[in-house]
Amino acid sequence: MSKVCALDTFINFMNQAKGRDKLFRIFQYLRLLCIPLIINKDSQSAIFLTKFGDTCSTFRKLLRIFKIILNTKSSYDKIKLNGLKLSVVFDCLSSLSESLYCLVDHIILINKINAYKFSEGVMKFVGFHENFLWLCETIFGIIADSYKYADILKEEANNSNDNIKIMKNKLFINQLRLWSDFFVS
Repeated sequence: MSKVCALDTFINFMNQAKGRDKLFRIFQYLRLLCIPLIINKDSQSAIFLTKFGDTCSTFRKLLRIFKIILNTKSSYDKIKLNGLKLSVVFDCLSSLSESLYCLVDHIILINKINAYKFSEGVMKFVGFHENFLWLCETIFGIIADSYKYADILKEEANNSNDNIKIMKNKLFINQLRLWSDFFVS
């Protein structure tokens, strides 16, 4: 069996929408870290970082264009498959909040690129709900992962295998993402 080189791994990662989204999220966070370090806010570096961050944000919105349908269907499938366990309910609430967030985010994108101009009142309403839905998605995700982690700990007490360790690691990484989003935004 041949070893997978780092370049192949990176290419596979970038061929997934989540991989591209994560890469551009890192760029956005680095921009947020770098701009305060620049002394002259009117310098070419600060202007470039601001424009680059805006471009990354727009690109991430375009990547999420079909996420509304995907999240809604996956929520339905999760409940159908797993029933109404608390971890599933909160996971579905997080996914549905993310779907609505993406919908509202696309309304903002349509307004931003002047494909359709919404009134200022509509944009204030949409802006408030965008932030609220993002907060709901994050909080519901944290709660869902906490319930999933408790379920994994119960299962781990009964038997220990590599799948449980992998699931714990994935939950830990997701918790890091959710909490970093919570504090960065």
